[in-house]
Amino acid sequence: MKKTTLVLSFITLFLWGCSSDQSDIGNDSTAAIFEDFDGPSETLIQHPSWASREADFILQDGVWKLKASGTRISETWKTYTDTLPPDLDWSVMVDVTVPYYWDSMDTEEAQVGAGVFVGKVDSDKKSRTVYETNLAAIALEVRFVQGQLIKNRLGDDPIAVGFMKTDRERVNLKVKWDSQNNQLQFFMDDILVDAKHIDEKGIDDWKMDKDKFYVGVMGFAENTDITDHFPYVDNFRIEFEKD
Repeated sequence: MKKTTLVLSFITLFLWGCSSDQSDIGNDSTAAIFEDFDGPSETLIQHPSWASREADFILQDGVWKLKASGTRISETWKTYTDTLPPDLDWSVMVDVTVPYYWDSMDTEEAQVGAGVFVGKVDSDKKSRTVYETNLAAIALEVRFVQGQLIKNRLGDDPIAVGFMKTDRERVNLKVKWDSQNNQLQFFMDDILVDAKHIDEKGIDDWKMDKDKFYVGVMGFAENTDITDHFPYVDNFRIEFEKD
């Protein structure tokens, strides 16, 4: 059946615990929440099981700027205050800017990036399983977007990666959940980059029948501090659709 968009009612917003800026939601929108970082965020909080490590998003100039003080791997994870269901179709997205400065800085293998993620809420609340997307740059090497399927975020490397080079400094990253096909689809500026089944048809079965999703934004730095030329995120958005 052809998909049609839905403007969520006040009741739906109440049930989800969302705060929605109605001035930014048109009549044809499916937005359940829109965060433009004009002030302190009440919708994105520290991830309950992944502590920020030598990095954080700082509100400046109406965006969330990524700062980092580590020299090996620094990262921060911010999650939406509520969980999302597996039986509805939805998308989570954010605008990401990684300044061109990071393409040519002189620190070997310095890498920075930011993006949006979808994770599973495990029964012990550790949320090991995650699909992480980001716009990233490696000094003197490559600028790219990637979607990484990670089976154990608390210690293991990705088990599958979707990758696309880009020359763009600012992109919109979106992960769409297709509930009928149990598939996560990753887009850069509406260009499909990657798609991963997370049921028995995929490389990793998340078994999402009764579980919930975490969604949010993340940022990282490797082999460098970030004290200037900050990567930043803006316009975090969640949208729902119905048949």
